[in-house]
Amino acid sequence: MNPAAVQARNPTADSPRPVATLDADAVRFLFYRQARQTEIGIDPEARGPVALIDRSKSGPFAEKLLALIVKNGGASAKTRFALSLVGALGDDAVVETLENIATEGRNENAVCTLGLLGSMEAARALDRIMKVFRTKYPNVRETAQEAFDAIADRLEMTPFELADTMIPDFGFKAGRLAVSGHKPPMFVVIGGDQKLAYVDAKGASIKPPKTLAAKPKVATMPTLSAPGMVMLRWRR
Repeated sequence: MNPAAVQARNPTADSPRPVATLDADAVRFLFYRQARQTEIGIDPEARGPVALIDRSKSGPFAEKLLALIVKNGGASAKTRFALSLVGALGDDAVVETLENIATEGRNENAVCTLGLLGSMEAARALDRIMKVFRTKYPNVRETAQEAFDAIADRLEMTPFELADTMIPDFGFKAGRLAVSGHKPPMFVVIGGDQKLAYVDAKGASIKPPKTLAAKPKVATMPTLSAPGMVMLRWRR
């Protein structure tokens, strides 16, 4: 990782001073302080420097840091110090990876990191995680609910208000919906004619298998499952 990718923003909008780049010593200081944390969160002495970092510039740094975490043991208790910086400095580019880690590995550390990100996309991911674990693994579901509530509080909203403002994505990620259990990967997209179409992992148009063509999974009308929450029911 290149520390030059992390930049500090000006203390005030009217400051004539140029944006400063954090050097290796400053980045080491952040890791040193975070190593003292046993849970995912920003160390009190690191909050000041972190608050001065321009998050619009720190996303690539956090993305590379998350890649190193995944490569070296994954999201675990031993890597919480680094996950905290991913959550504090990352952007929506890390949401999908964290969501996959959370759902596939029932990983509460990834869930907490999403809560630290604090974005609407992170809130949507947490909402999907809660739906995945609505009948099992309550520890993951409850952690996701706490992280969702934390994002709502940060945005000065109630959890119901936050849920109500989210536009339902019906499971689509980056404009496409993965077809469950199909290999090689196949996705459903909404074409220029506003109709559903099938594409491969590279985005090339393909024909659906006969099994899907005969009995496609289609969405019925959304039904309200709780105040402000919309659940999409799928017919097999």
